[in-house]
Amino acid sequence: TEVVKDLPEKQYGGTHLVPDDPESPIGVWLDMNPKQAAQYKRMEKAALLEIAGEPDMPVNGILAEMTRLKQIADSVVNLNGSEIVDATGDSNKIDWILEFLEEREDGKIIVASQFTKFIYALSKVLNEKGIGHYLLTGKQNDRERKEAQDGFQKDGGHRVFLLNTKAGGVSLTLDMADDVVVCDKTYNPDDQEQVEDRAHRVSRMHNVTIWNLCSRGTIDEQMAIINAERESSAKAV
Repeated sequence: TEVVKDLPEKQYGGTHLVPDDPESPIGVWLDMNPKQAAQYKRMEKAALLEIAGEPDMPVNGILAEMTRLKQIADSVVNLNGSEIVDATGDSNKIDWILEFLEEREDGKIIVASQFTKFIYALSKVLNEKGIGHYLLTGKQNDRERKEAQDGFQKDGGHRVFLLNTKAGGVSLTLDMADDVVVCDKTYNPDDQEQVEDRAHRVSRMHNVTIWNLCSRGTIDEQMAIINAERESSAKAV
């Protein structure tokens, strides 16, 4: 803000988690659909039983359980036992994205998730709807990465750019986008900020709005609180 005074600050769409608490995180708080909610509750119960049954469970085991819950908070998943085989398009967040794209008849949009399975599930739904888009998950080579970036940056290119939070968080200019949709947060707030800054760059002076999608009553709420606390601490330091 001191160096580039003409660049507007990022805006965050949605509402506070606690309506009367302006310090609580801002997000788009979505109810899960019935199938998603039922699957989440089953997985949550199984995770709690697993952790309670193994009081000395290593941290990576607990993180694995939390990661499964985060994936179901994004969409209904296909399971092989307790292992997630694939994500599906049965999702409160995908439904919101489709409505958002319908409302935004023009303007370009970045959609990010840390889960490649979810990105491909969303890509499949967009293909079925005839919505053109670019894809970057880390599986693309340098040429494909550059072609996707160049296509998105051109007038007349596809409106939507789907990316994996880690794969698309650096060395990428997507400042034709006015909106960035973050479907899930990592444990490091810098990851989200890097994605936001693909659009919010000094190369183009424009307004950028960030939409953090969160499923109510899930681990998404805790992730939003933790990220807000970590971001505040980092900036204070």
